[in-house]
Amino acid sequence: MSNFNLIFLVVTSFYTLLSLIYLVRSLKFRFQDKFICLTLLIYSTFFLTRVLWFNFGFIATNQDLLGVFSPIMFLPAPLFYLAVRNISFGVDVFRKKDLLHFLPALISAIDLIPFYLMPSIEKQDVLDKIMVSYSDVYVHIVGFIPSFYIHLIRLVLIIVYFTIALNLILKSDSIRELKNIEYKYWLKSSLIFLFTLKSLVIIFSISTLFVRVYNQEIPKVQGVLFGLFLVVVSTYVLKNYLKLDLARTAQKTPQKKRSFPVISKLMGIENKVRATNHNSNSDLNEKLKVLFESDQIFLLKDITTISLAGLIGVNSRALPTLLNDVYGCNFKELVNRFRIDYAVLKIEENFLDLQTIEALSDACGYNSRITFFNAFKKEKGYSPNEYWKRFQEGVGRE
Repeated sequence: MSNFNLIFLVVTSFYTLLSLIYLVRSLKFRFQDKFICLTLLIYSTFFLTRVLWFNFGFIATNQDLLGVFSPIMFLPAPLFYLAVRNISFGVDVFRKKDLLHFLPALISAIDLIPFYLMPSIEKQDVLDKIMVSYSDVYVHIVGFIPSFYIHLIRLVLIIVYFTIALNLILKSDSIRELKNIEYKYWLKSSLIFLFTLKSLVIIFSISTLFVRVYNQEIPKVQGVLFGLFLVVVSTYVLKNYLKLDLARTAQKTPQKKRSFPVISKLMGIENKVRATNHNSNSDLNEKLKVLFESDQIFLLKDITTISLAGLIGVNSRALPTLLNDVYGCNFKELVNRFRIDYAVLKIEENFLDLQTIEALSDACGYNSRITFFNAFKKEKGYSPNEYWKRFQEGVGRE
């Protein structure tokens, strides 16, 4: 066991664990975070597996695992592109048609079915040949399509996605305009890491293709470069990971909740409805304004006309007239208006820098993301994502 192999094992193990932890944490955040963390996890797992399998010989007793990573390695390129796309356009989406980006991975998996179904004895023969020269791994693990073309297609896709992603990120000001400094540093360091890693992957893939064509050995210096690259860059990214962790922890620290002094009256409200004539119009108007403008009762997901009428002290049949006199709209319109104004305030406080549209919808009192989306667009003329992007571009409040 060489010192280099041991160091490489420690680094890849640590980085795989770190990527897994942040992938789990990113599930609460935006799609771009999920895509980046998943890309990091796939690459780190690939390097860790390669070290364990071939440098430490673990594959010798697990030959049935041969070829499992071939389809998976089609995933990082589109995942990385989707992350960059969302970052560049200031959106948080994963559309059904985005699944088409993962079609090559599915085709690769189907293509290798004959190899997966091979008897273990035949796979052992393949493994023996691979252990002699790892550069021949693509020669021996074959399916319906010649492995040379699979390798070539993967290389072309990596270059295409890399070029498009690089073009998008160079033309976009989205990262520079982020207000959360820790998140910005993490995002920048992750993108730099992945861009550099993909550059090395492209170089390595081209050299491997060259070896296949001209029947030469891959220089061992490439493996050393990969190892040194992971050691140096992972240290820098880790530093920003830790900063991001502190930022997210701080953001998740429970804030002192606004008091709702009248919310307790909601208990048994049906028995506490009072007639309108027990209060003057000015008192009723003031109660209504306090409930919406100070107590933010609109954030309650289960607020109804009956409960609101009980809190104000009016008959529910008289409530529509009161709402129209004070705010010039009905109950549903009033609740949506305040909720959307609250959503705009949260967006302009950079809520979406770390949180998702679903989280914003929930914070504004909506039970459904679609309902929130439609209400926002009706009220502001833009979707939440569009408004957020306009805000980042300096267009400002509508």
